[in-house]
Amino acid sequence: MPGKDDIENIFDNTYGIEIEFGTHNCEMLSFTHIEVWNLYPDPEKYQSDEEKCKKNGWKIETDADYTLELVSPILQFYDQANARKYKTLLMRFLQQELKNGILITELTKKIKTFVETDFTYDPASGFWTFALNSPAVGLIPDFINKVDLIHDLAWFNWDEDSDLEKVLASKKILGSESGTDYRDNTLNSIVLTPSRKHGGLPSSQMNIPLSLDSYVKYDLKYKLSKAWDRLLEVNLSEEKGPVYRKKMKDKLVAAYPGLAGDPVWKAKYLNDDYLDAQVDSKTPIWHRYWLWLDTFTRCADLLSDEKLDSKRIANKYKQDIDKLIKNSEFLSLEQAKTEIQRFKLNFLEFPTAYYPLTYLSVQKLVSGALSEMSEEQQGIAQQKVMALNGDMDMEDILDAFPGKAFFQFHYALKDLTSLWFKSPLVEVIQTEKAGTEFCAAFKKFDPAVVADVITTVLEANLSLLGWYYGVAQANNQEFDYEWDDFLSYNMPSVTAFGAELLETCVQFHAYLNSNLIEPPYVLCTVAQLPPDEATFLQRIYPEKKGAIARWEGRWDTMKKPITQTNPPRYLIEHRNN
Repeated sequence: MPGKDDIENIFDNTYGIEIEFGTHNCEMLSFTHIEVWNLYPDPEKYQSDEEKCKKNGWKIETDADYTLELVSPILQFYDQANARKYKTLLMRFLQQELKNGILITELTKKIKTFVETDFTYDPASGFWTFALNSPAVGLIPDFINKVDLIHDLAWFNWDEDSDLEKVLASKKILGSESGTDYRDNTLNSIVLTPSRKHGGLPSSQMNIPLSLDSYVKYDLKYKLSKAWDRLLEVNLSEEKGPVYRKKMKDKLVAAYPGLAGDPVWKAKYLNDDYLDAQVDSKTPIWHRYWLWLDTFTRCADLLSDEKLDSKRIANKYKQDIDKLIKNSEFLSLEQAKTEIQRFKLNFLEFPTAYYPLTYLSVQKLVSGALSEMSEEQQGIAQQKVMALNGDMDMEDILDAFPGKAFFQFHYALKDLTSLWFKSPLVEVIQTEKAGTEFCAAFKKFDPAVVADVITTVLEANLSLLGWYYGVAQANNQEFDYEWDDFLSYNMPSVTAFGAELLETCVQFHAYLNSNLIEPPYVLCTVAQLPPDEATFLQRIYPEKKGAIARWEGRWDTMKKPITQTNPPRYLIEHRNN
């Protein structure tokens, strides 16, 4: 299987590290996206703008399920191996500090000590360059003040795990406290313990700038190949469980050497039951990755067909899978493995210069349609929860929304695959040399054909995966998830999705025909969107209806292309790294 060479040969690249590291006991911090703490370069020392320095600091932010995450500024390393080593050291440090519980005020002091002599800071670029034993950067720690905390305890940050009644009561008390009381009663009482998410250990992701070609090659040569291998191995062989368990155990010992020597933690994390549970929990995630990676790739291949024969080929693919399912009711596991491999995709090279743009467009059309089906209505539901002061459960409120089956995509959108592309499609097309050629080729396809190709392939892949699941169960293999639950979470209705996708394709087609000169949207690129308005769930605002292109999901995560490099690069969020 190909390795990660396509991204490891970029030297002096920049990275961003995010680590979910601990669970807290503060009701007010149970809301998400609250910046609790900032550790930023001293503006006086660097004769730099205070706002810019604060933007380029280390931050602790809230996440779902009473979790905190540490978010780095832009870090520059010689190569990715060094970046990964530093990330591992940082995770190891956080795991050790939280092992027995620690006050947040104490942990932040230790974080400051840990990072301040590992980097030099360049105020012009805002980059932190890795340099061990460098002079202290000169950092200012700053906790969120009570005015900002009260502002952030609003509908747009509400989380389903919050006890809203307690949050609102605490918010009321907070409003009457002095600054000293706020520090004593709130900040100094926050205790952090090992995260109750991800099995209790820190979980990381890394933001990496890549060229479009490198990103697509990484998806196809590494991620898709890996997804196919896992699909064929997990639950199709009793021998694979111990293999994955040992692999996970070796990774844990390498990342956290202290685990093996601590009897309590060794018993908790290095026992077979825990390791088996972790492997089992990953199976539906791996299957989701396979579903979308294969769908994106297969559709990009079809929509690069210059003969415009994509619809017929997509239908033939679905017919072949339907035929397999109909004629293979009593297959053994090995027979099933042989049959499913007939459909395996193997990446060789890009068929056209503009293929990476076609691949990205398919991804964007899908994620944009799912965002349109979830973000606005989820925002309205959260407003109602807050307006009713928690007197009515979210589930009861959601019953009034006919499209509630898709609402989970307002937060799950970035996890269709393990990579999230963080630049707007229009700006990528305008930046790439093959942009003009792509526009000329892609707009030859009727938008109804594009939507039909994607939904046909998606439906076929769901059928293939469901067949695989059924054959494995018939051969006494157990999955750690129910097929109906997998469907309801990952694709509740292909028909409903297809209708939204068609409208998204129609508008994208119209945009391509405008020659990218007169955008049909008031706000269509990052440059036109005021930074303070790039917020989570922002499709809810009536005045912004149509302001975000339908093919863009999670607009709040989008960043401008990095055009100072050759070729241009785009920020990629490597999820659950």
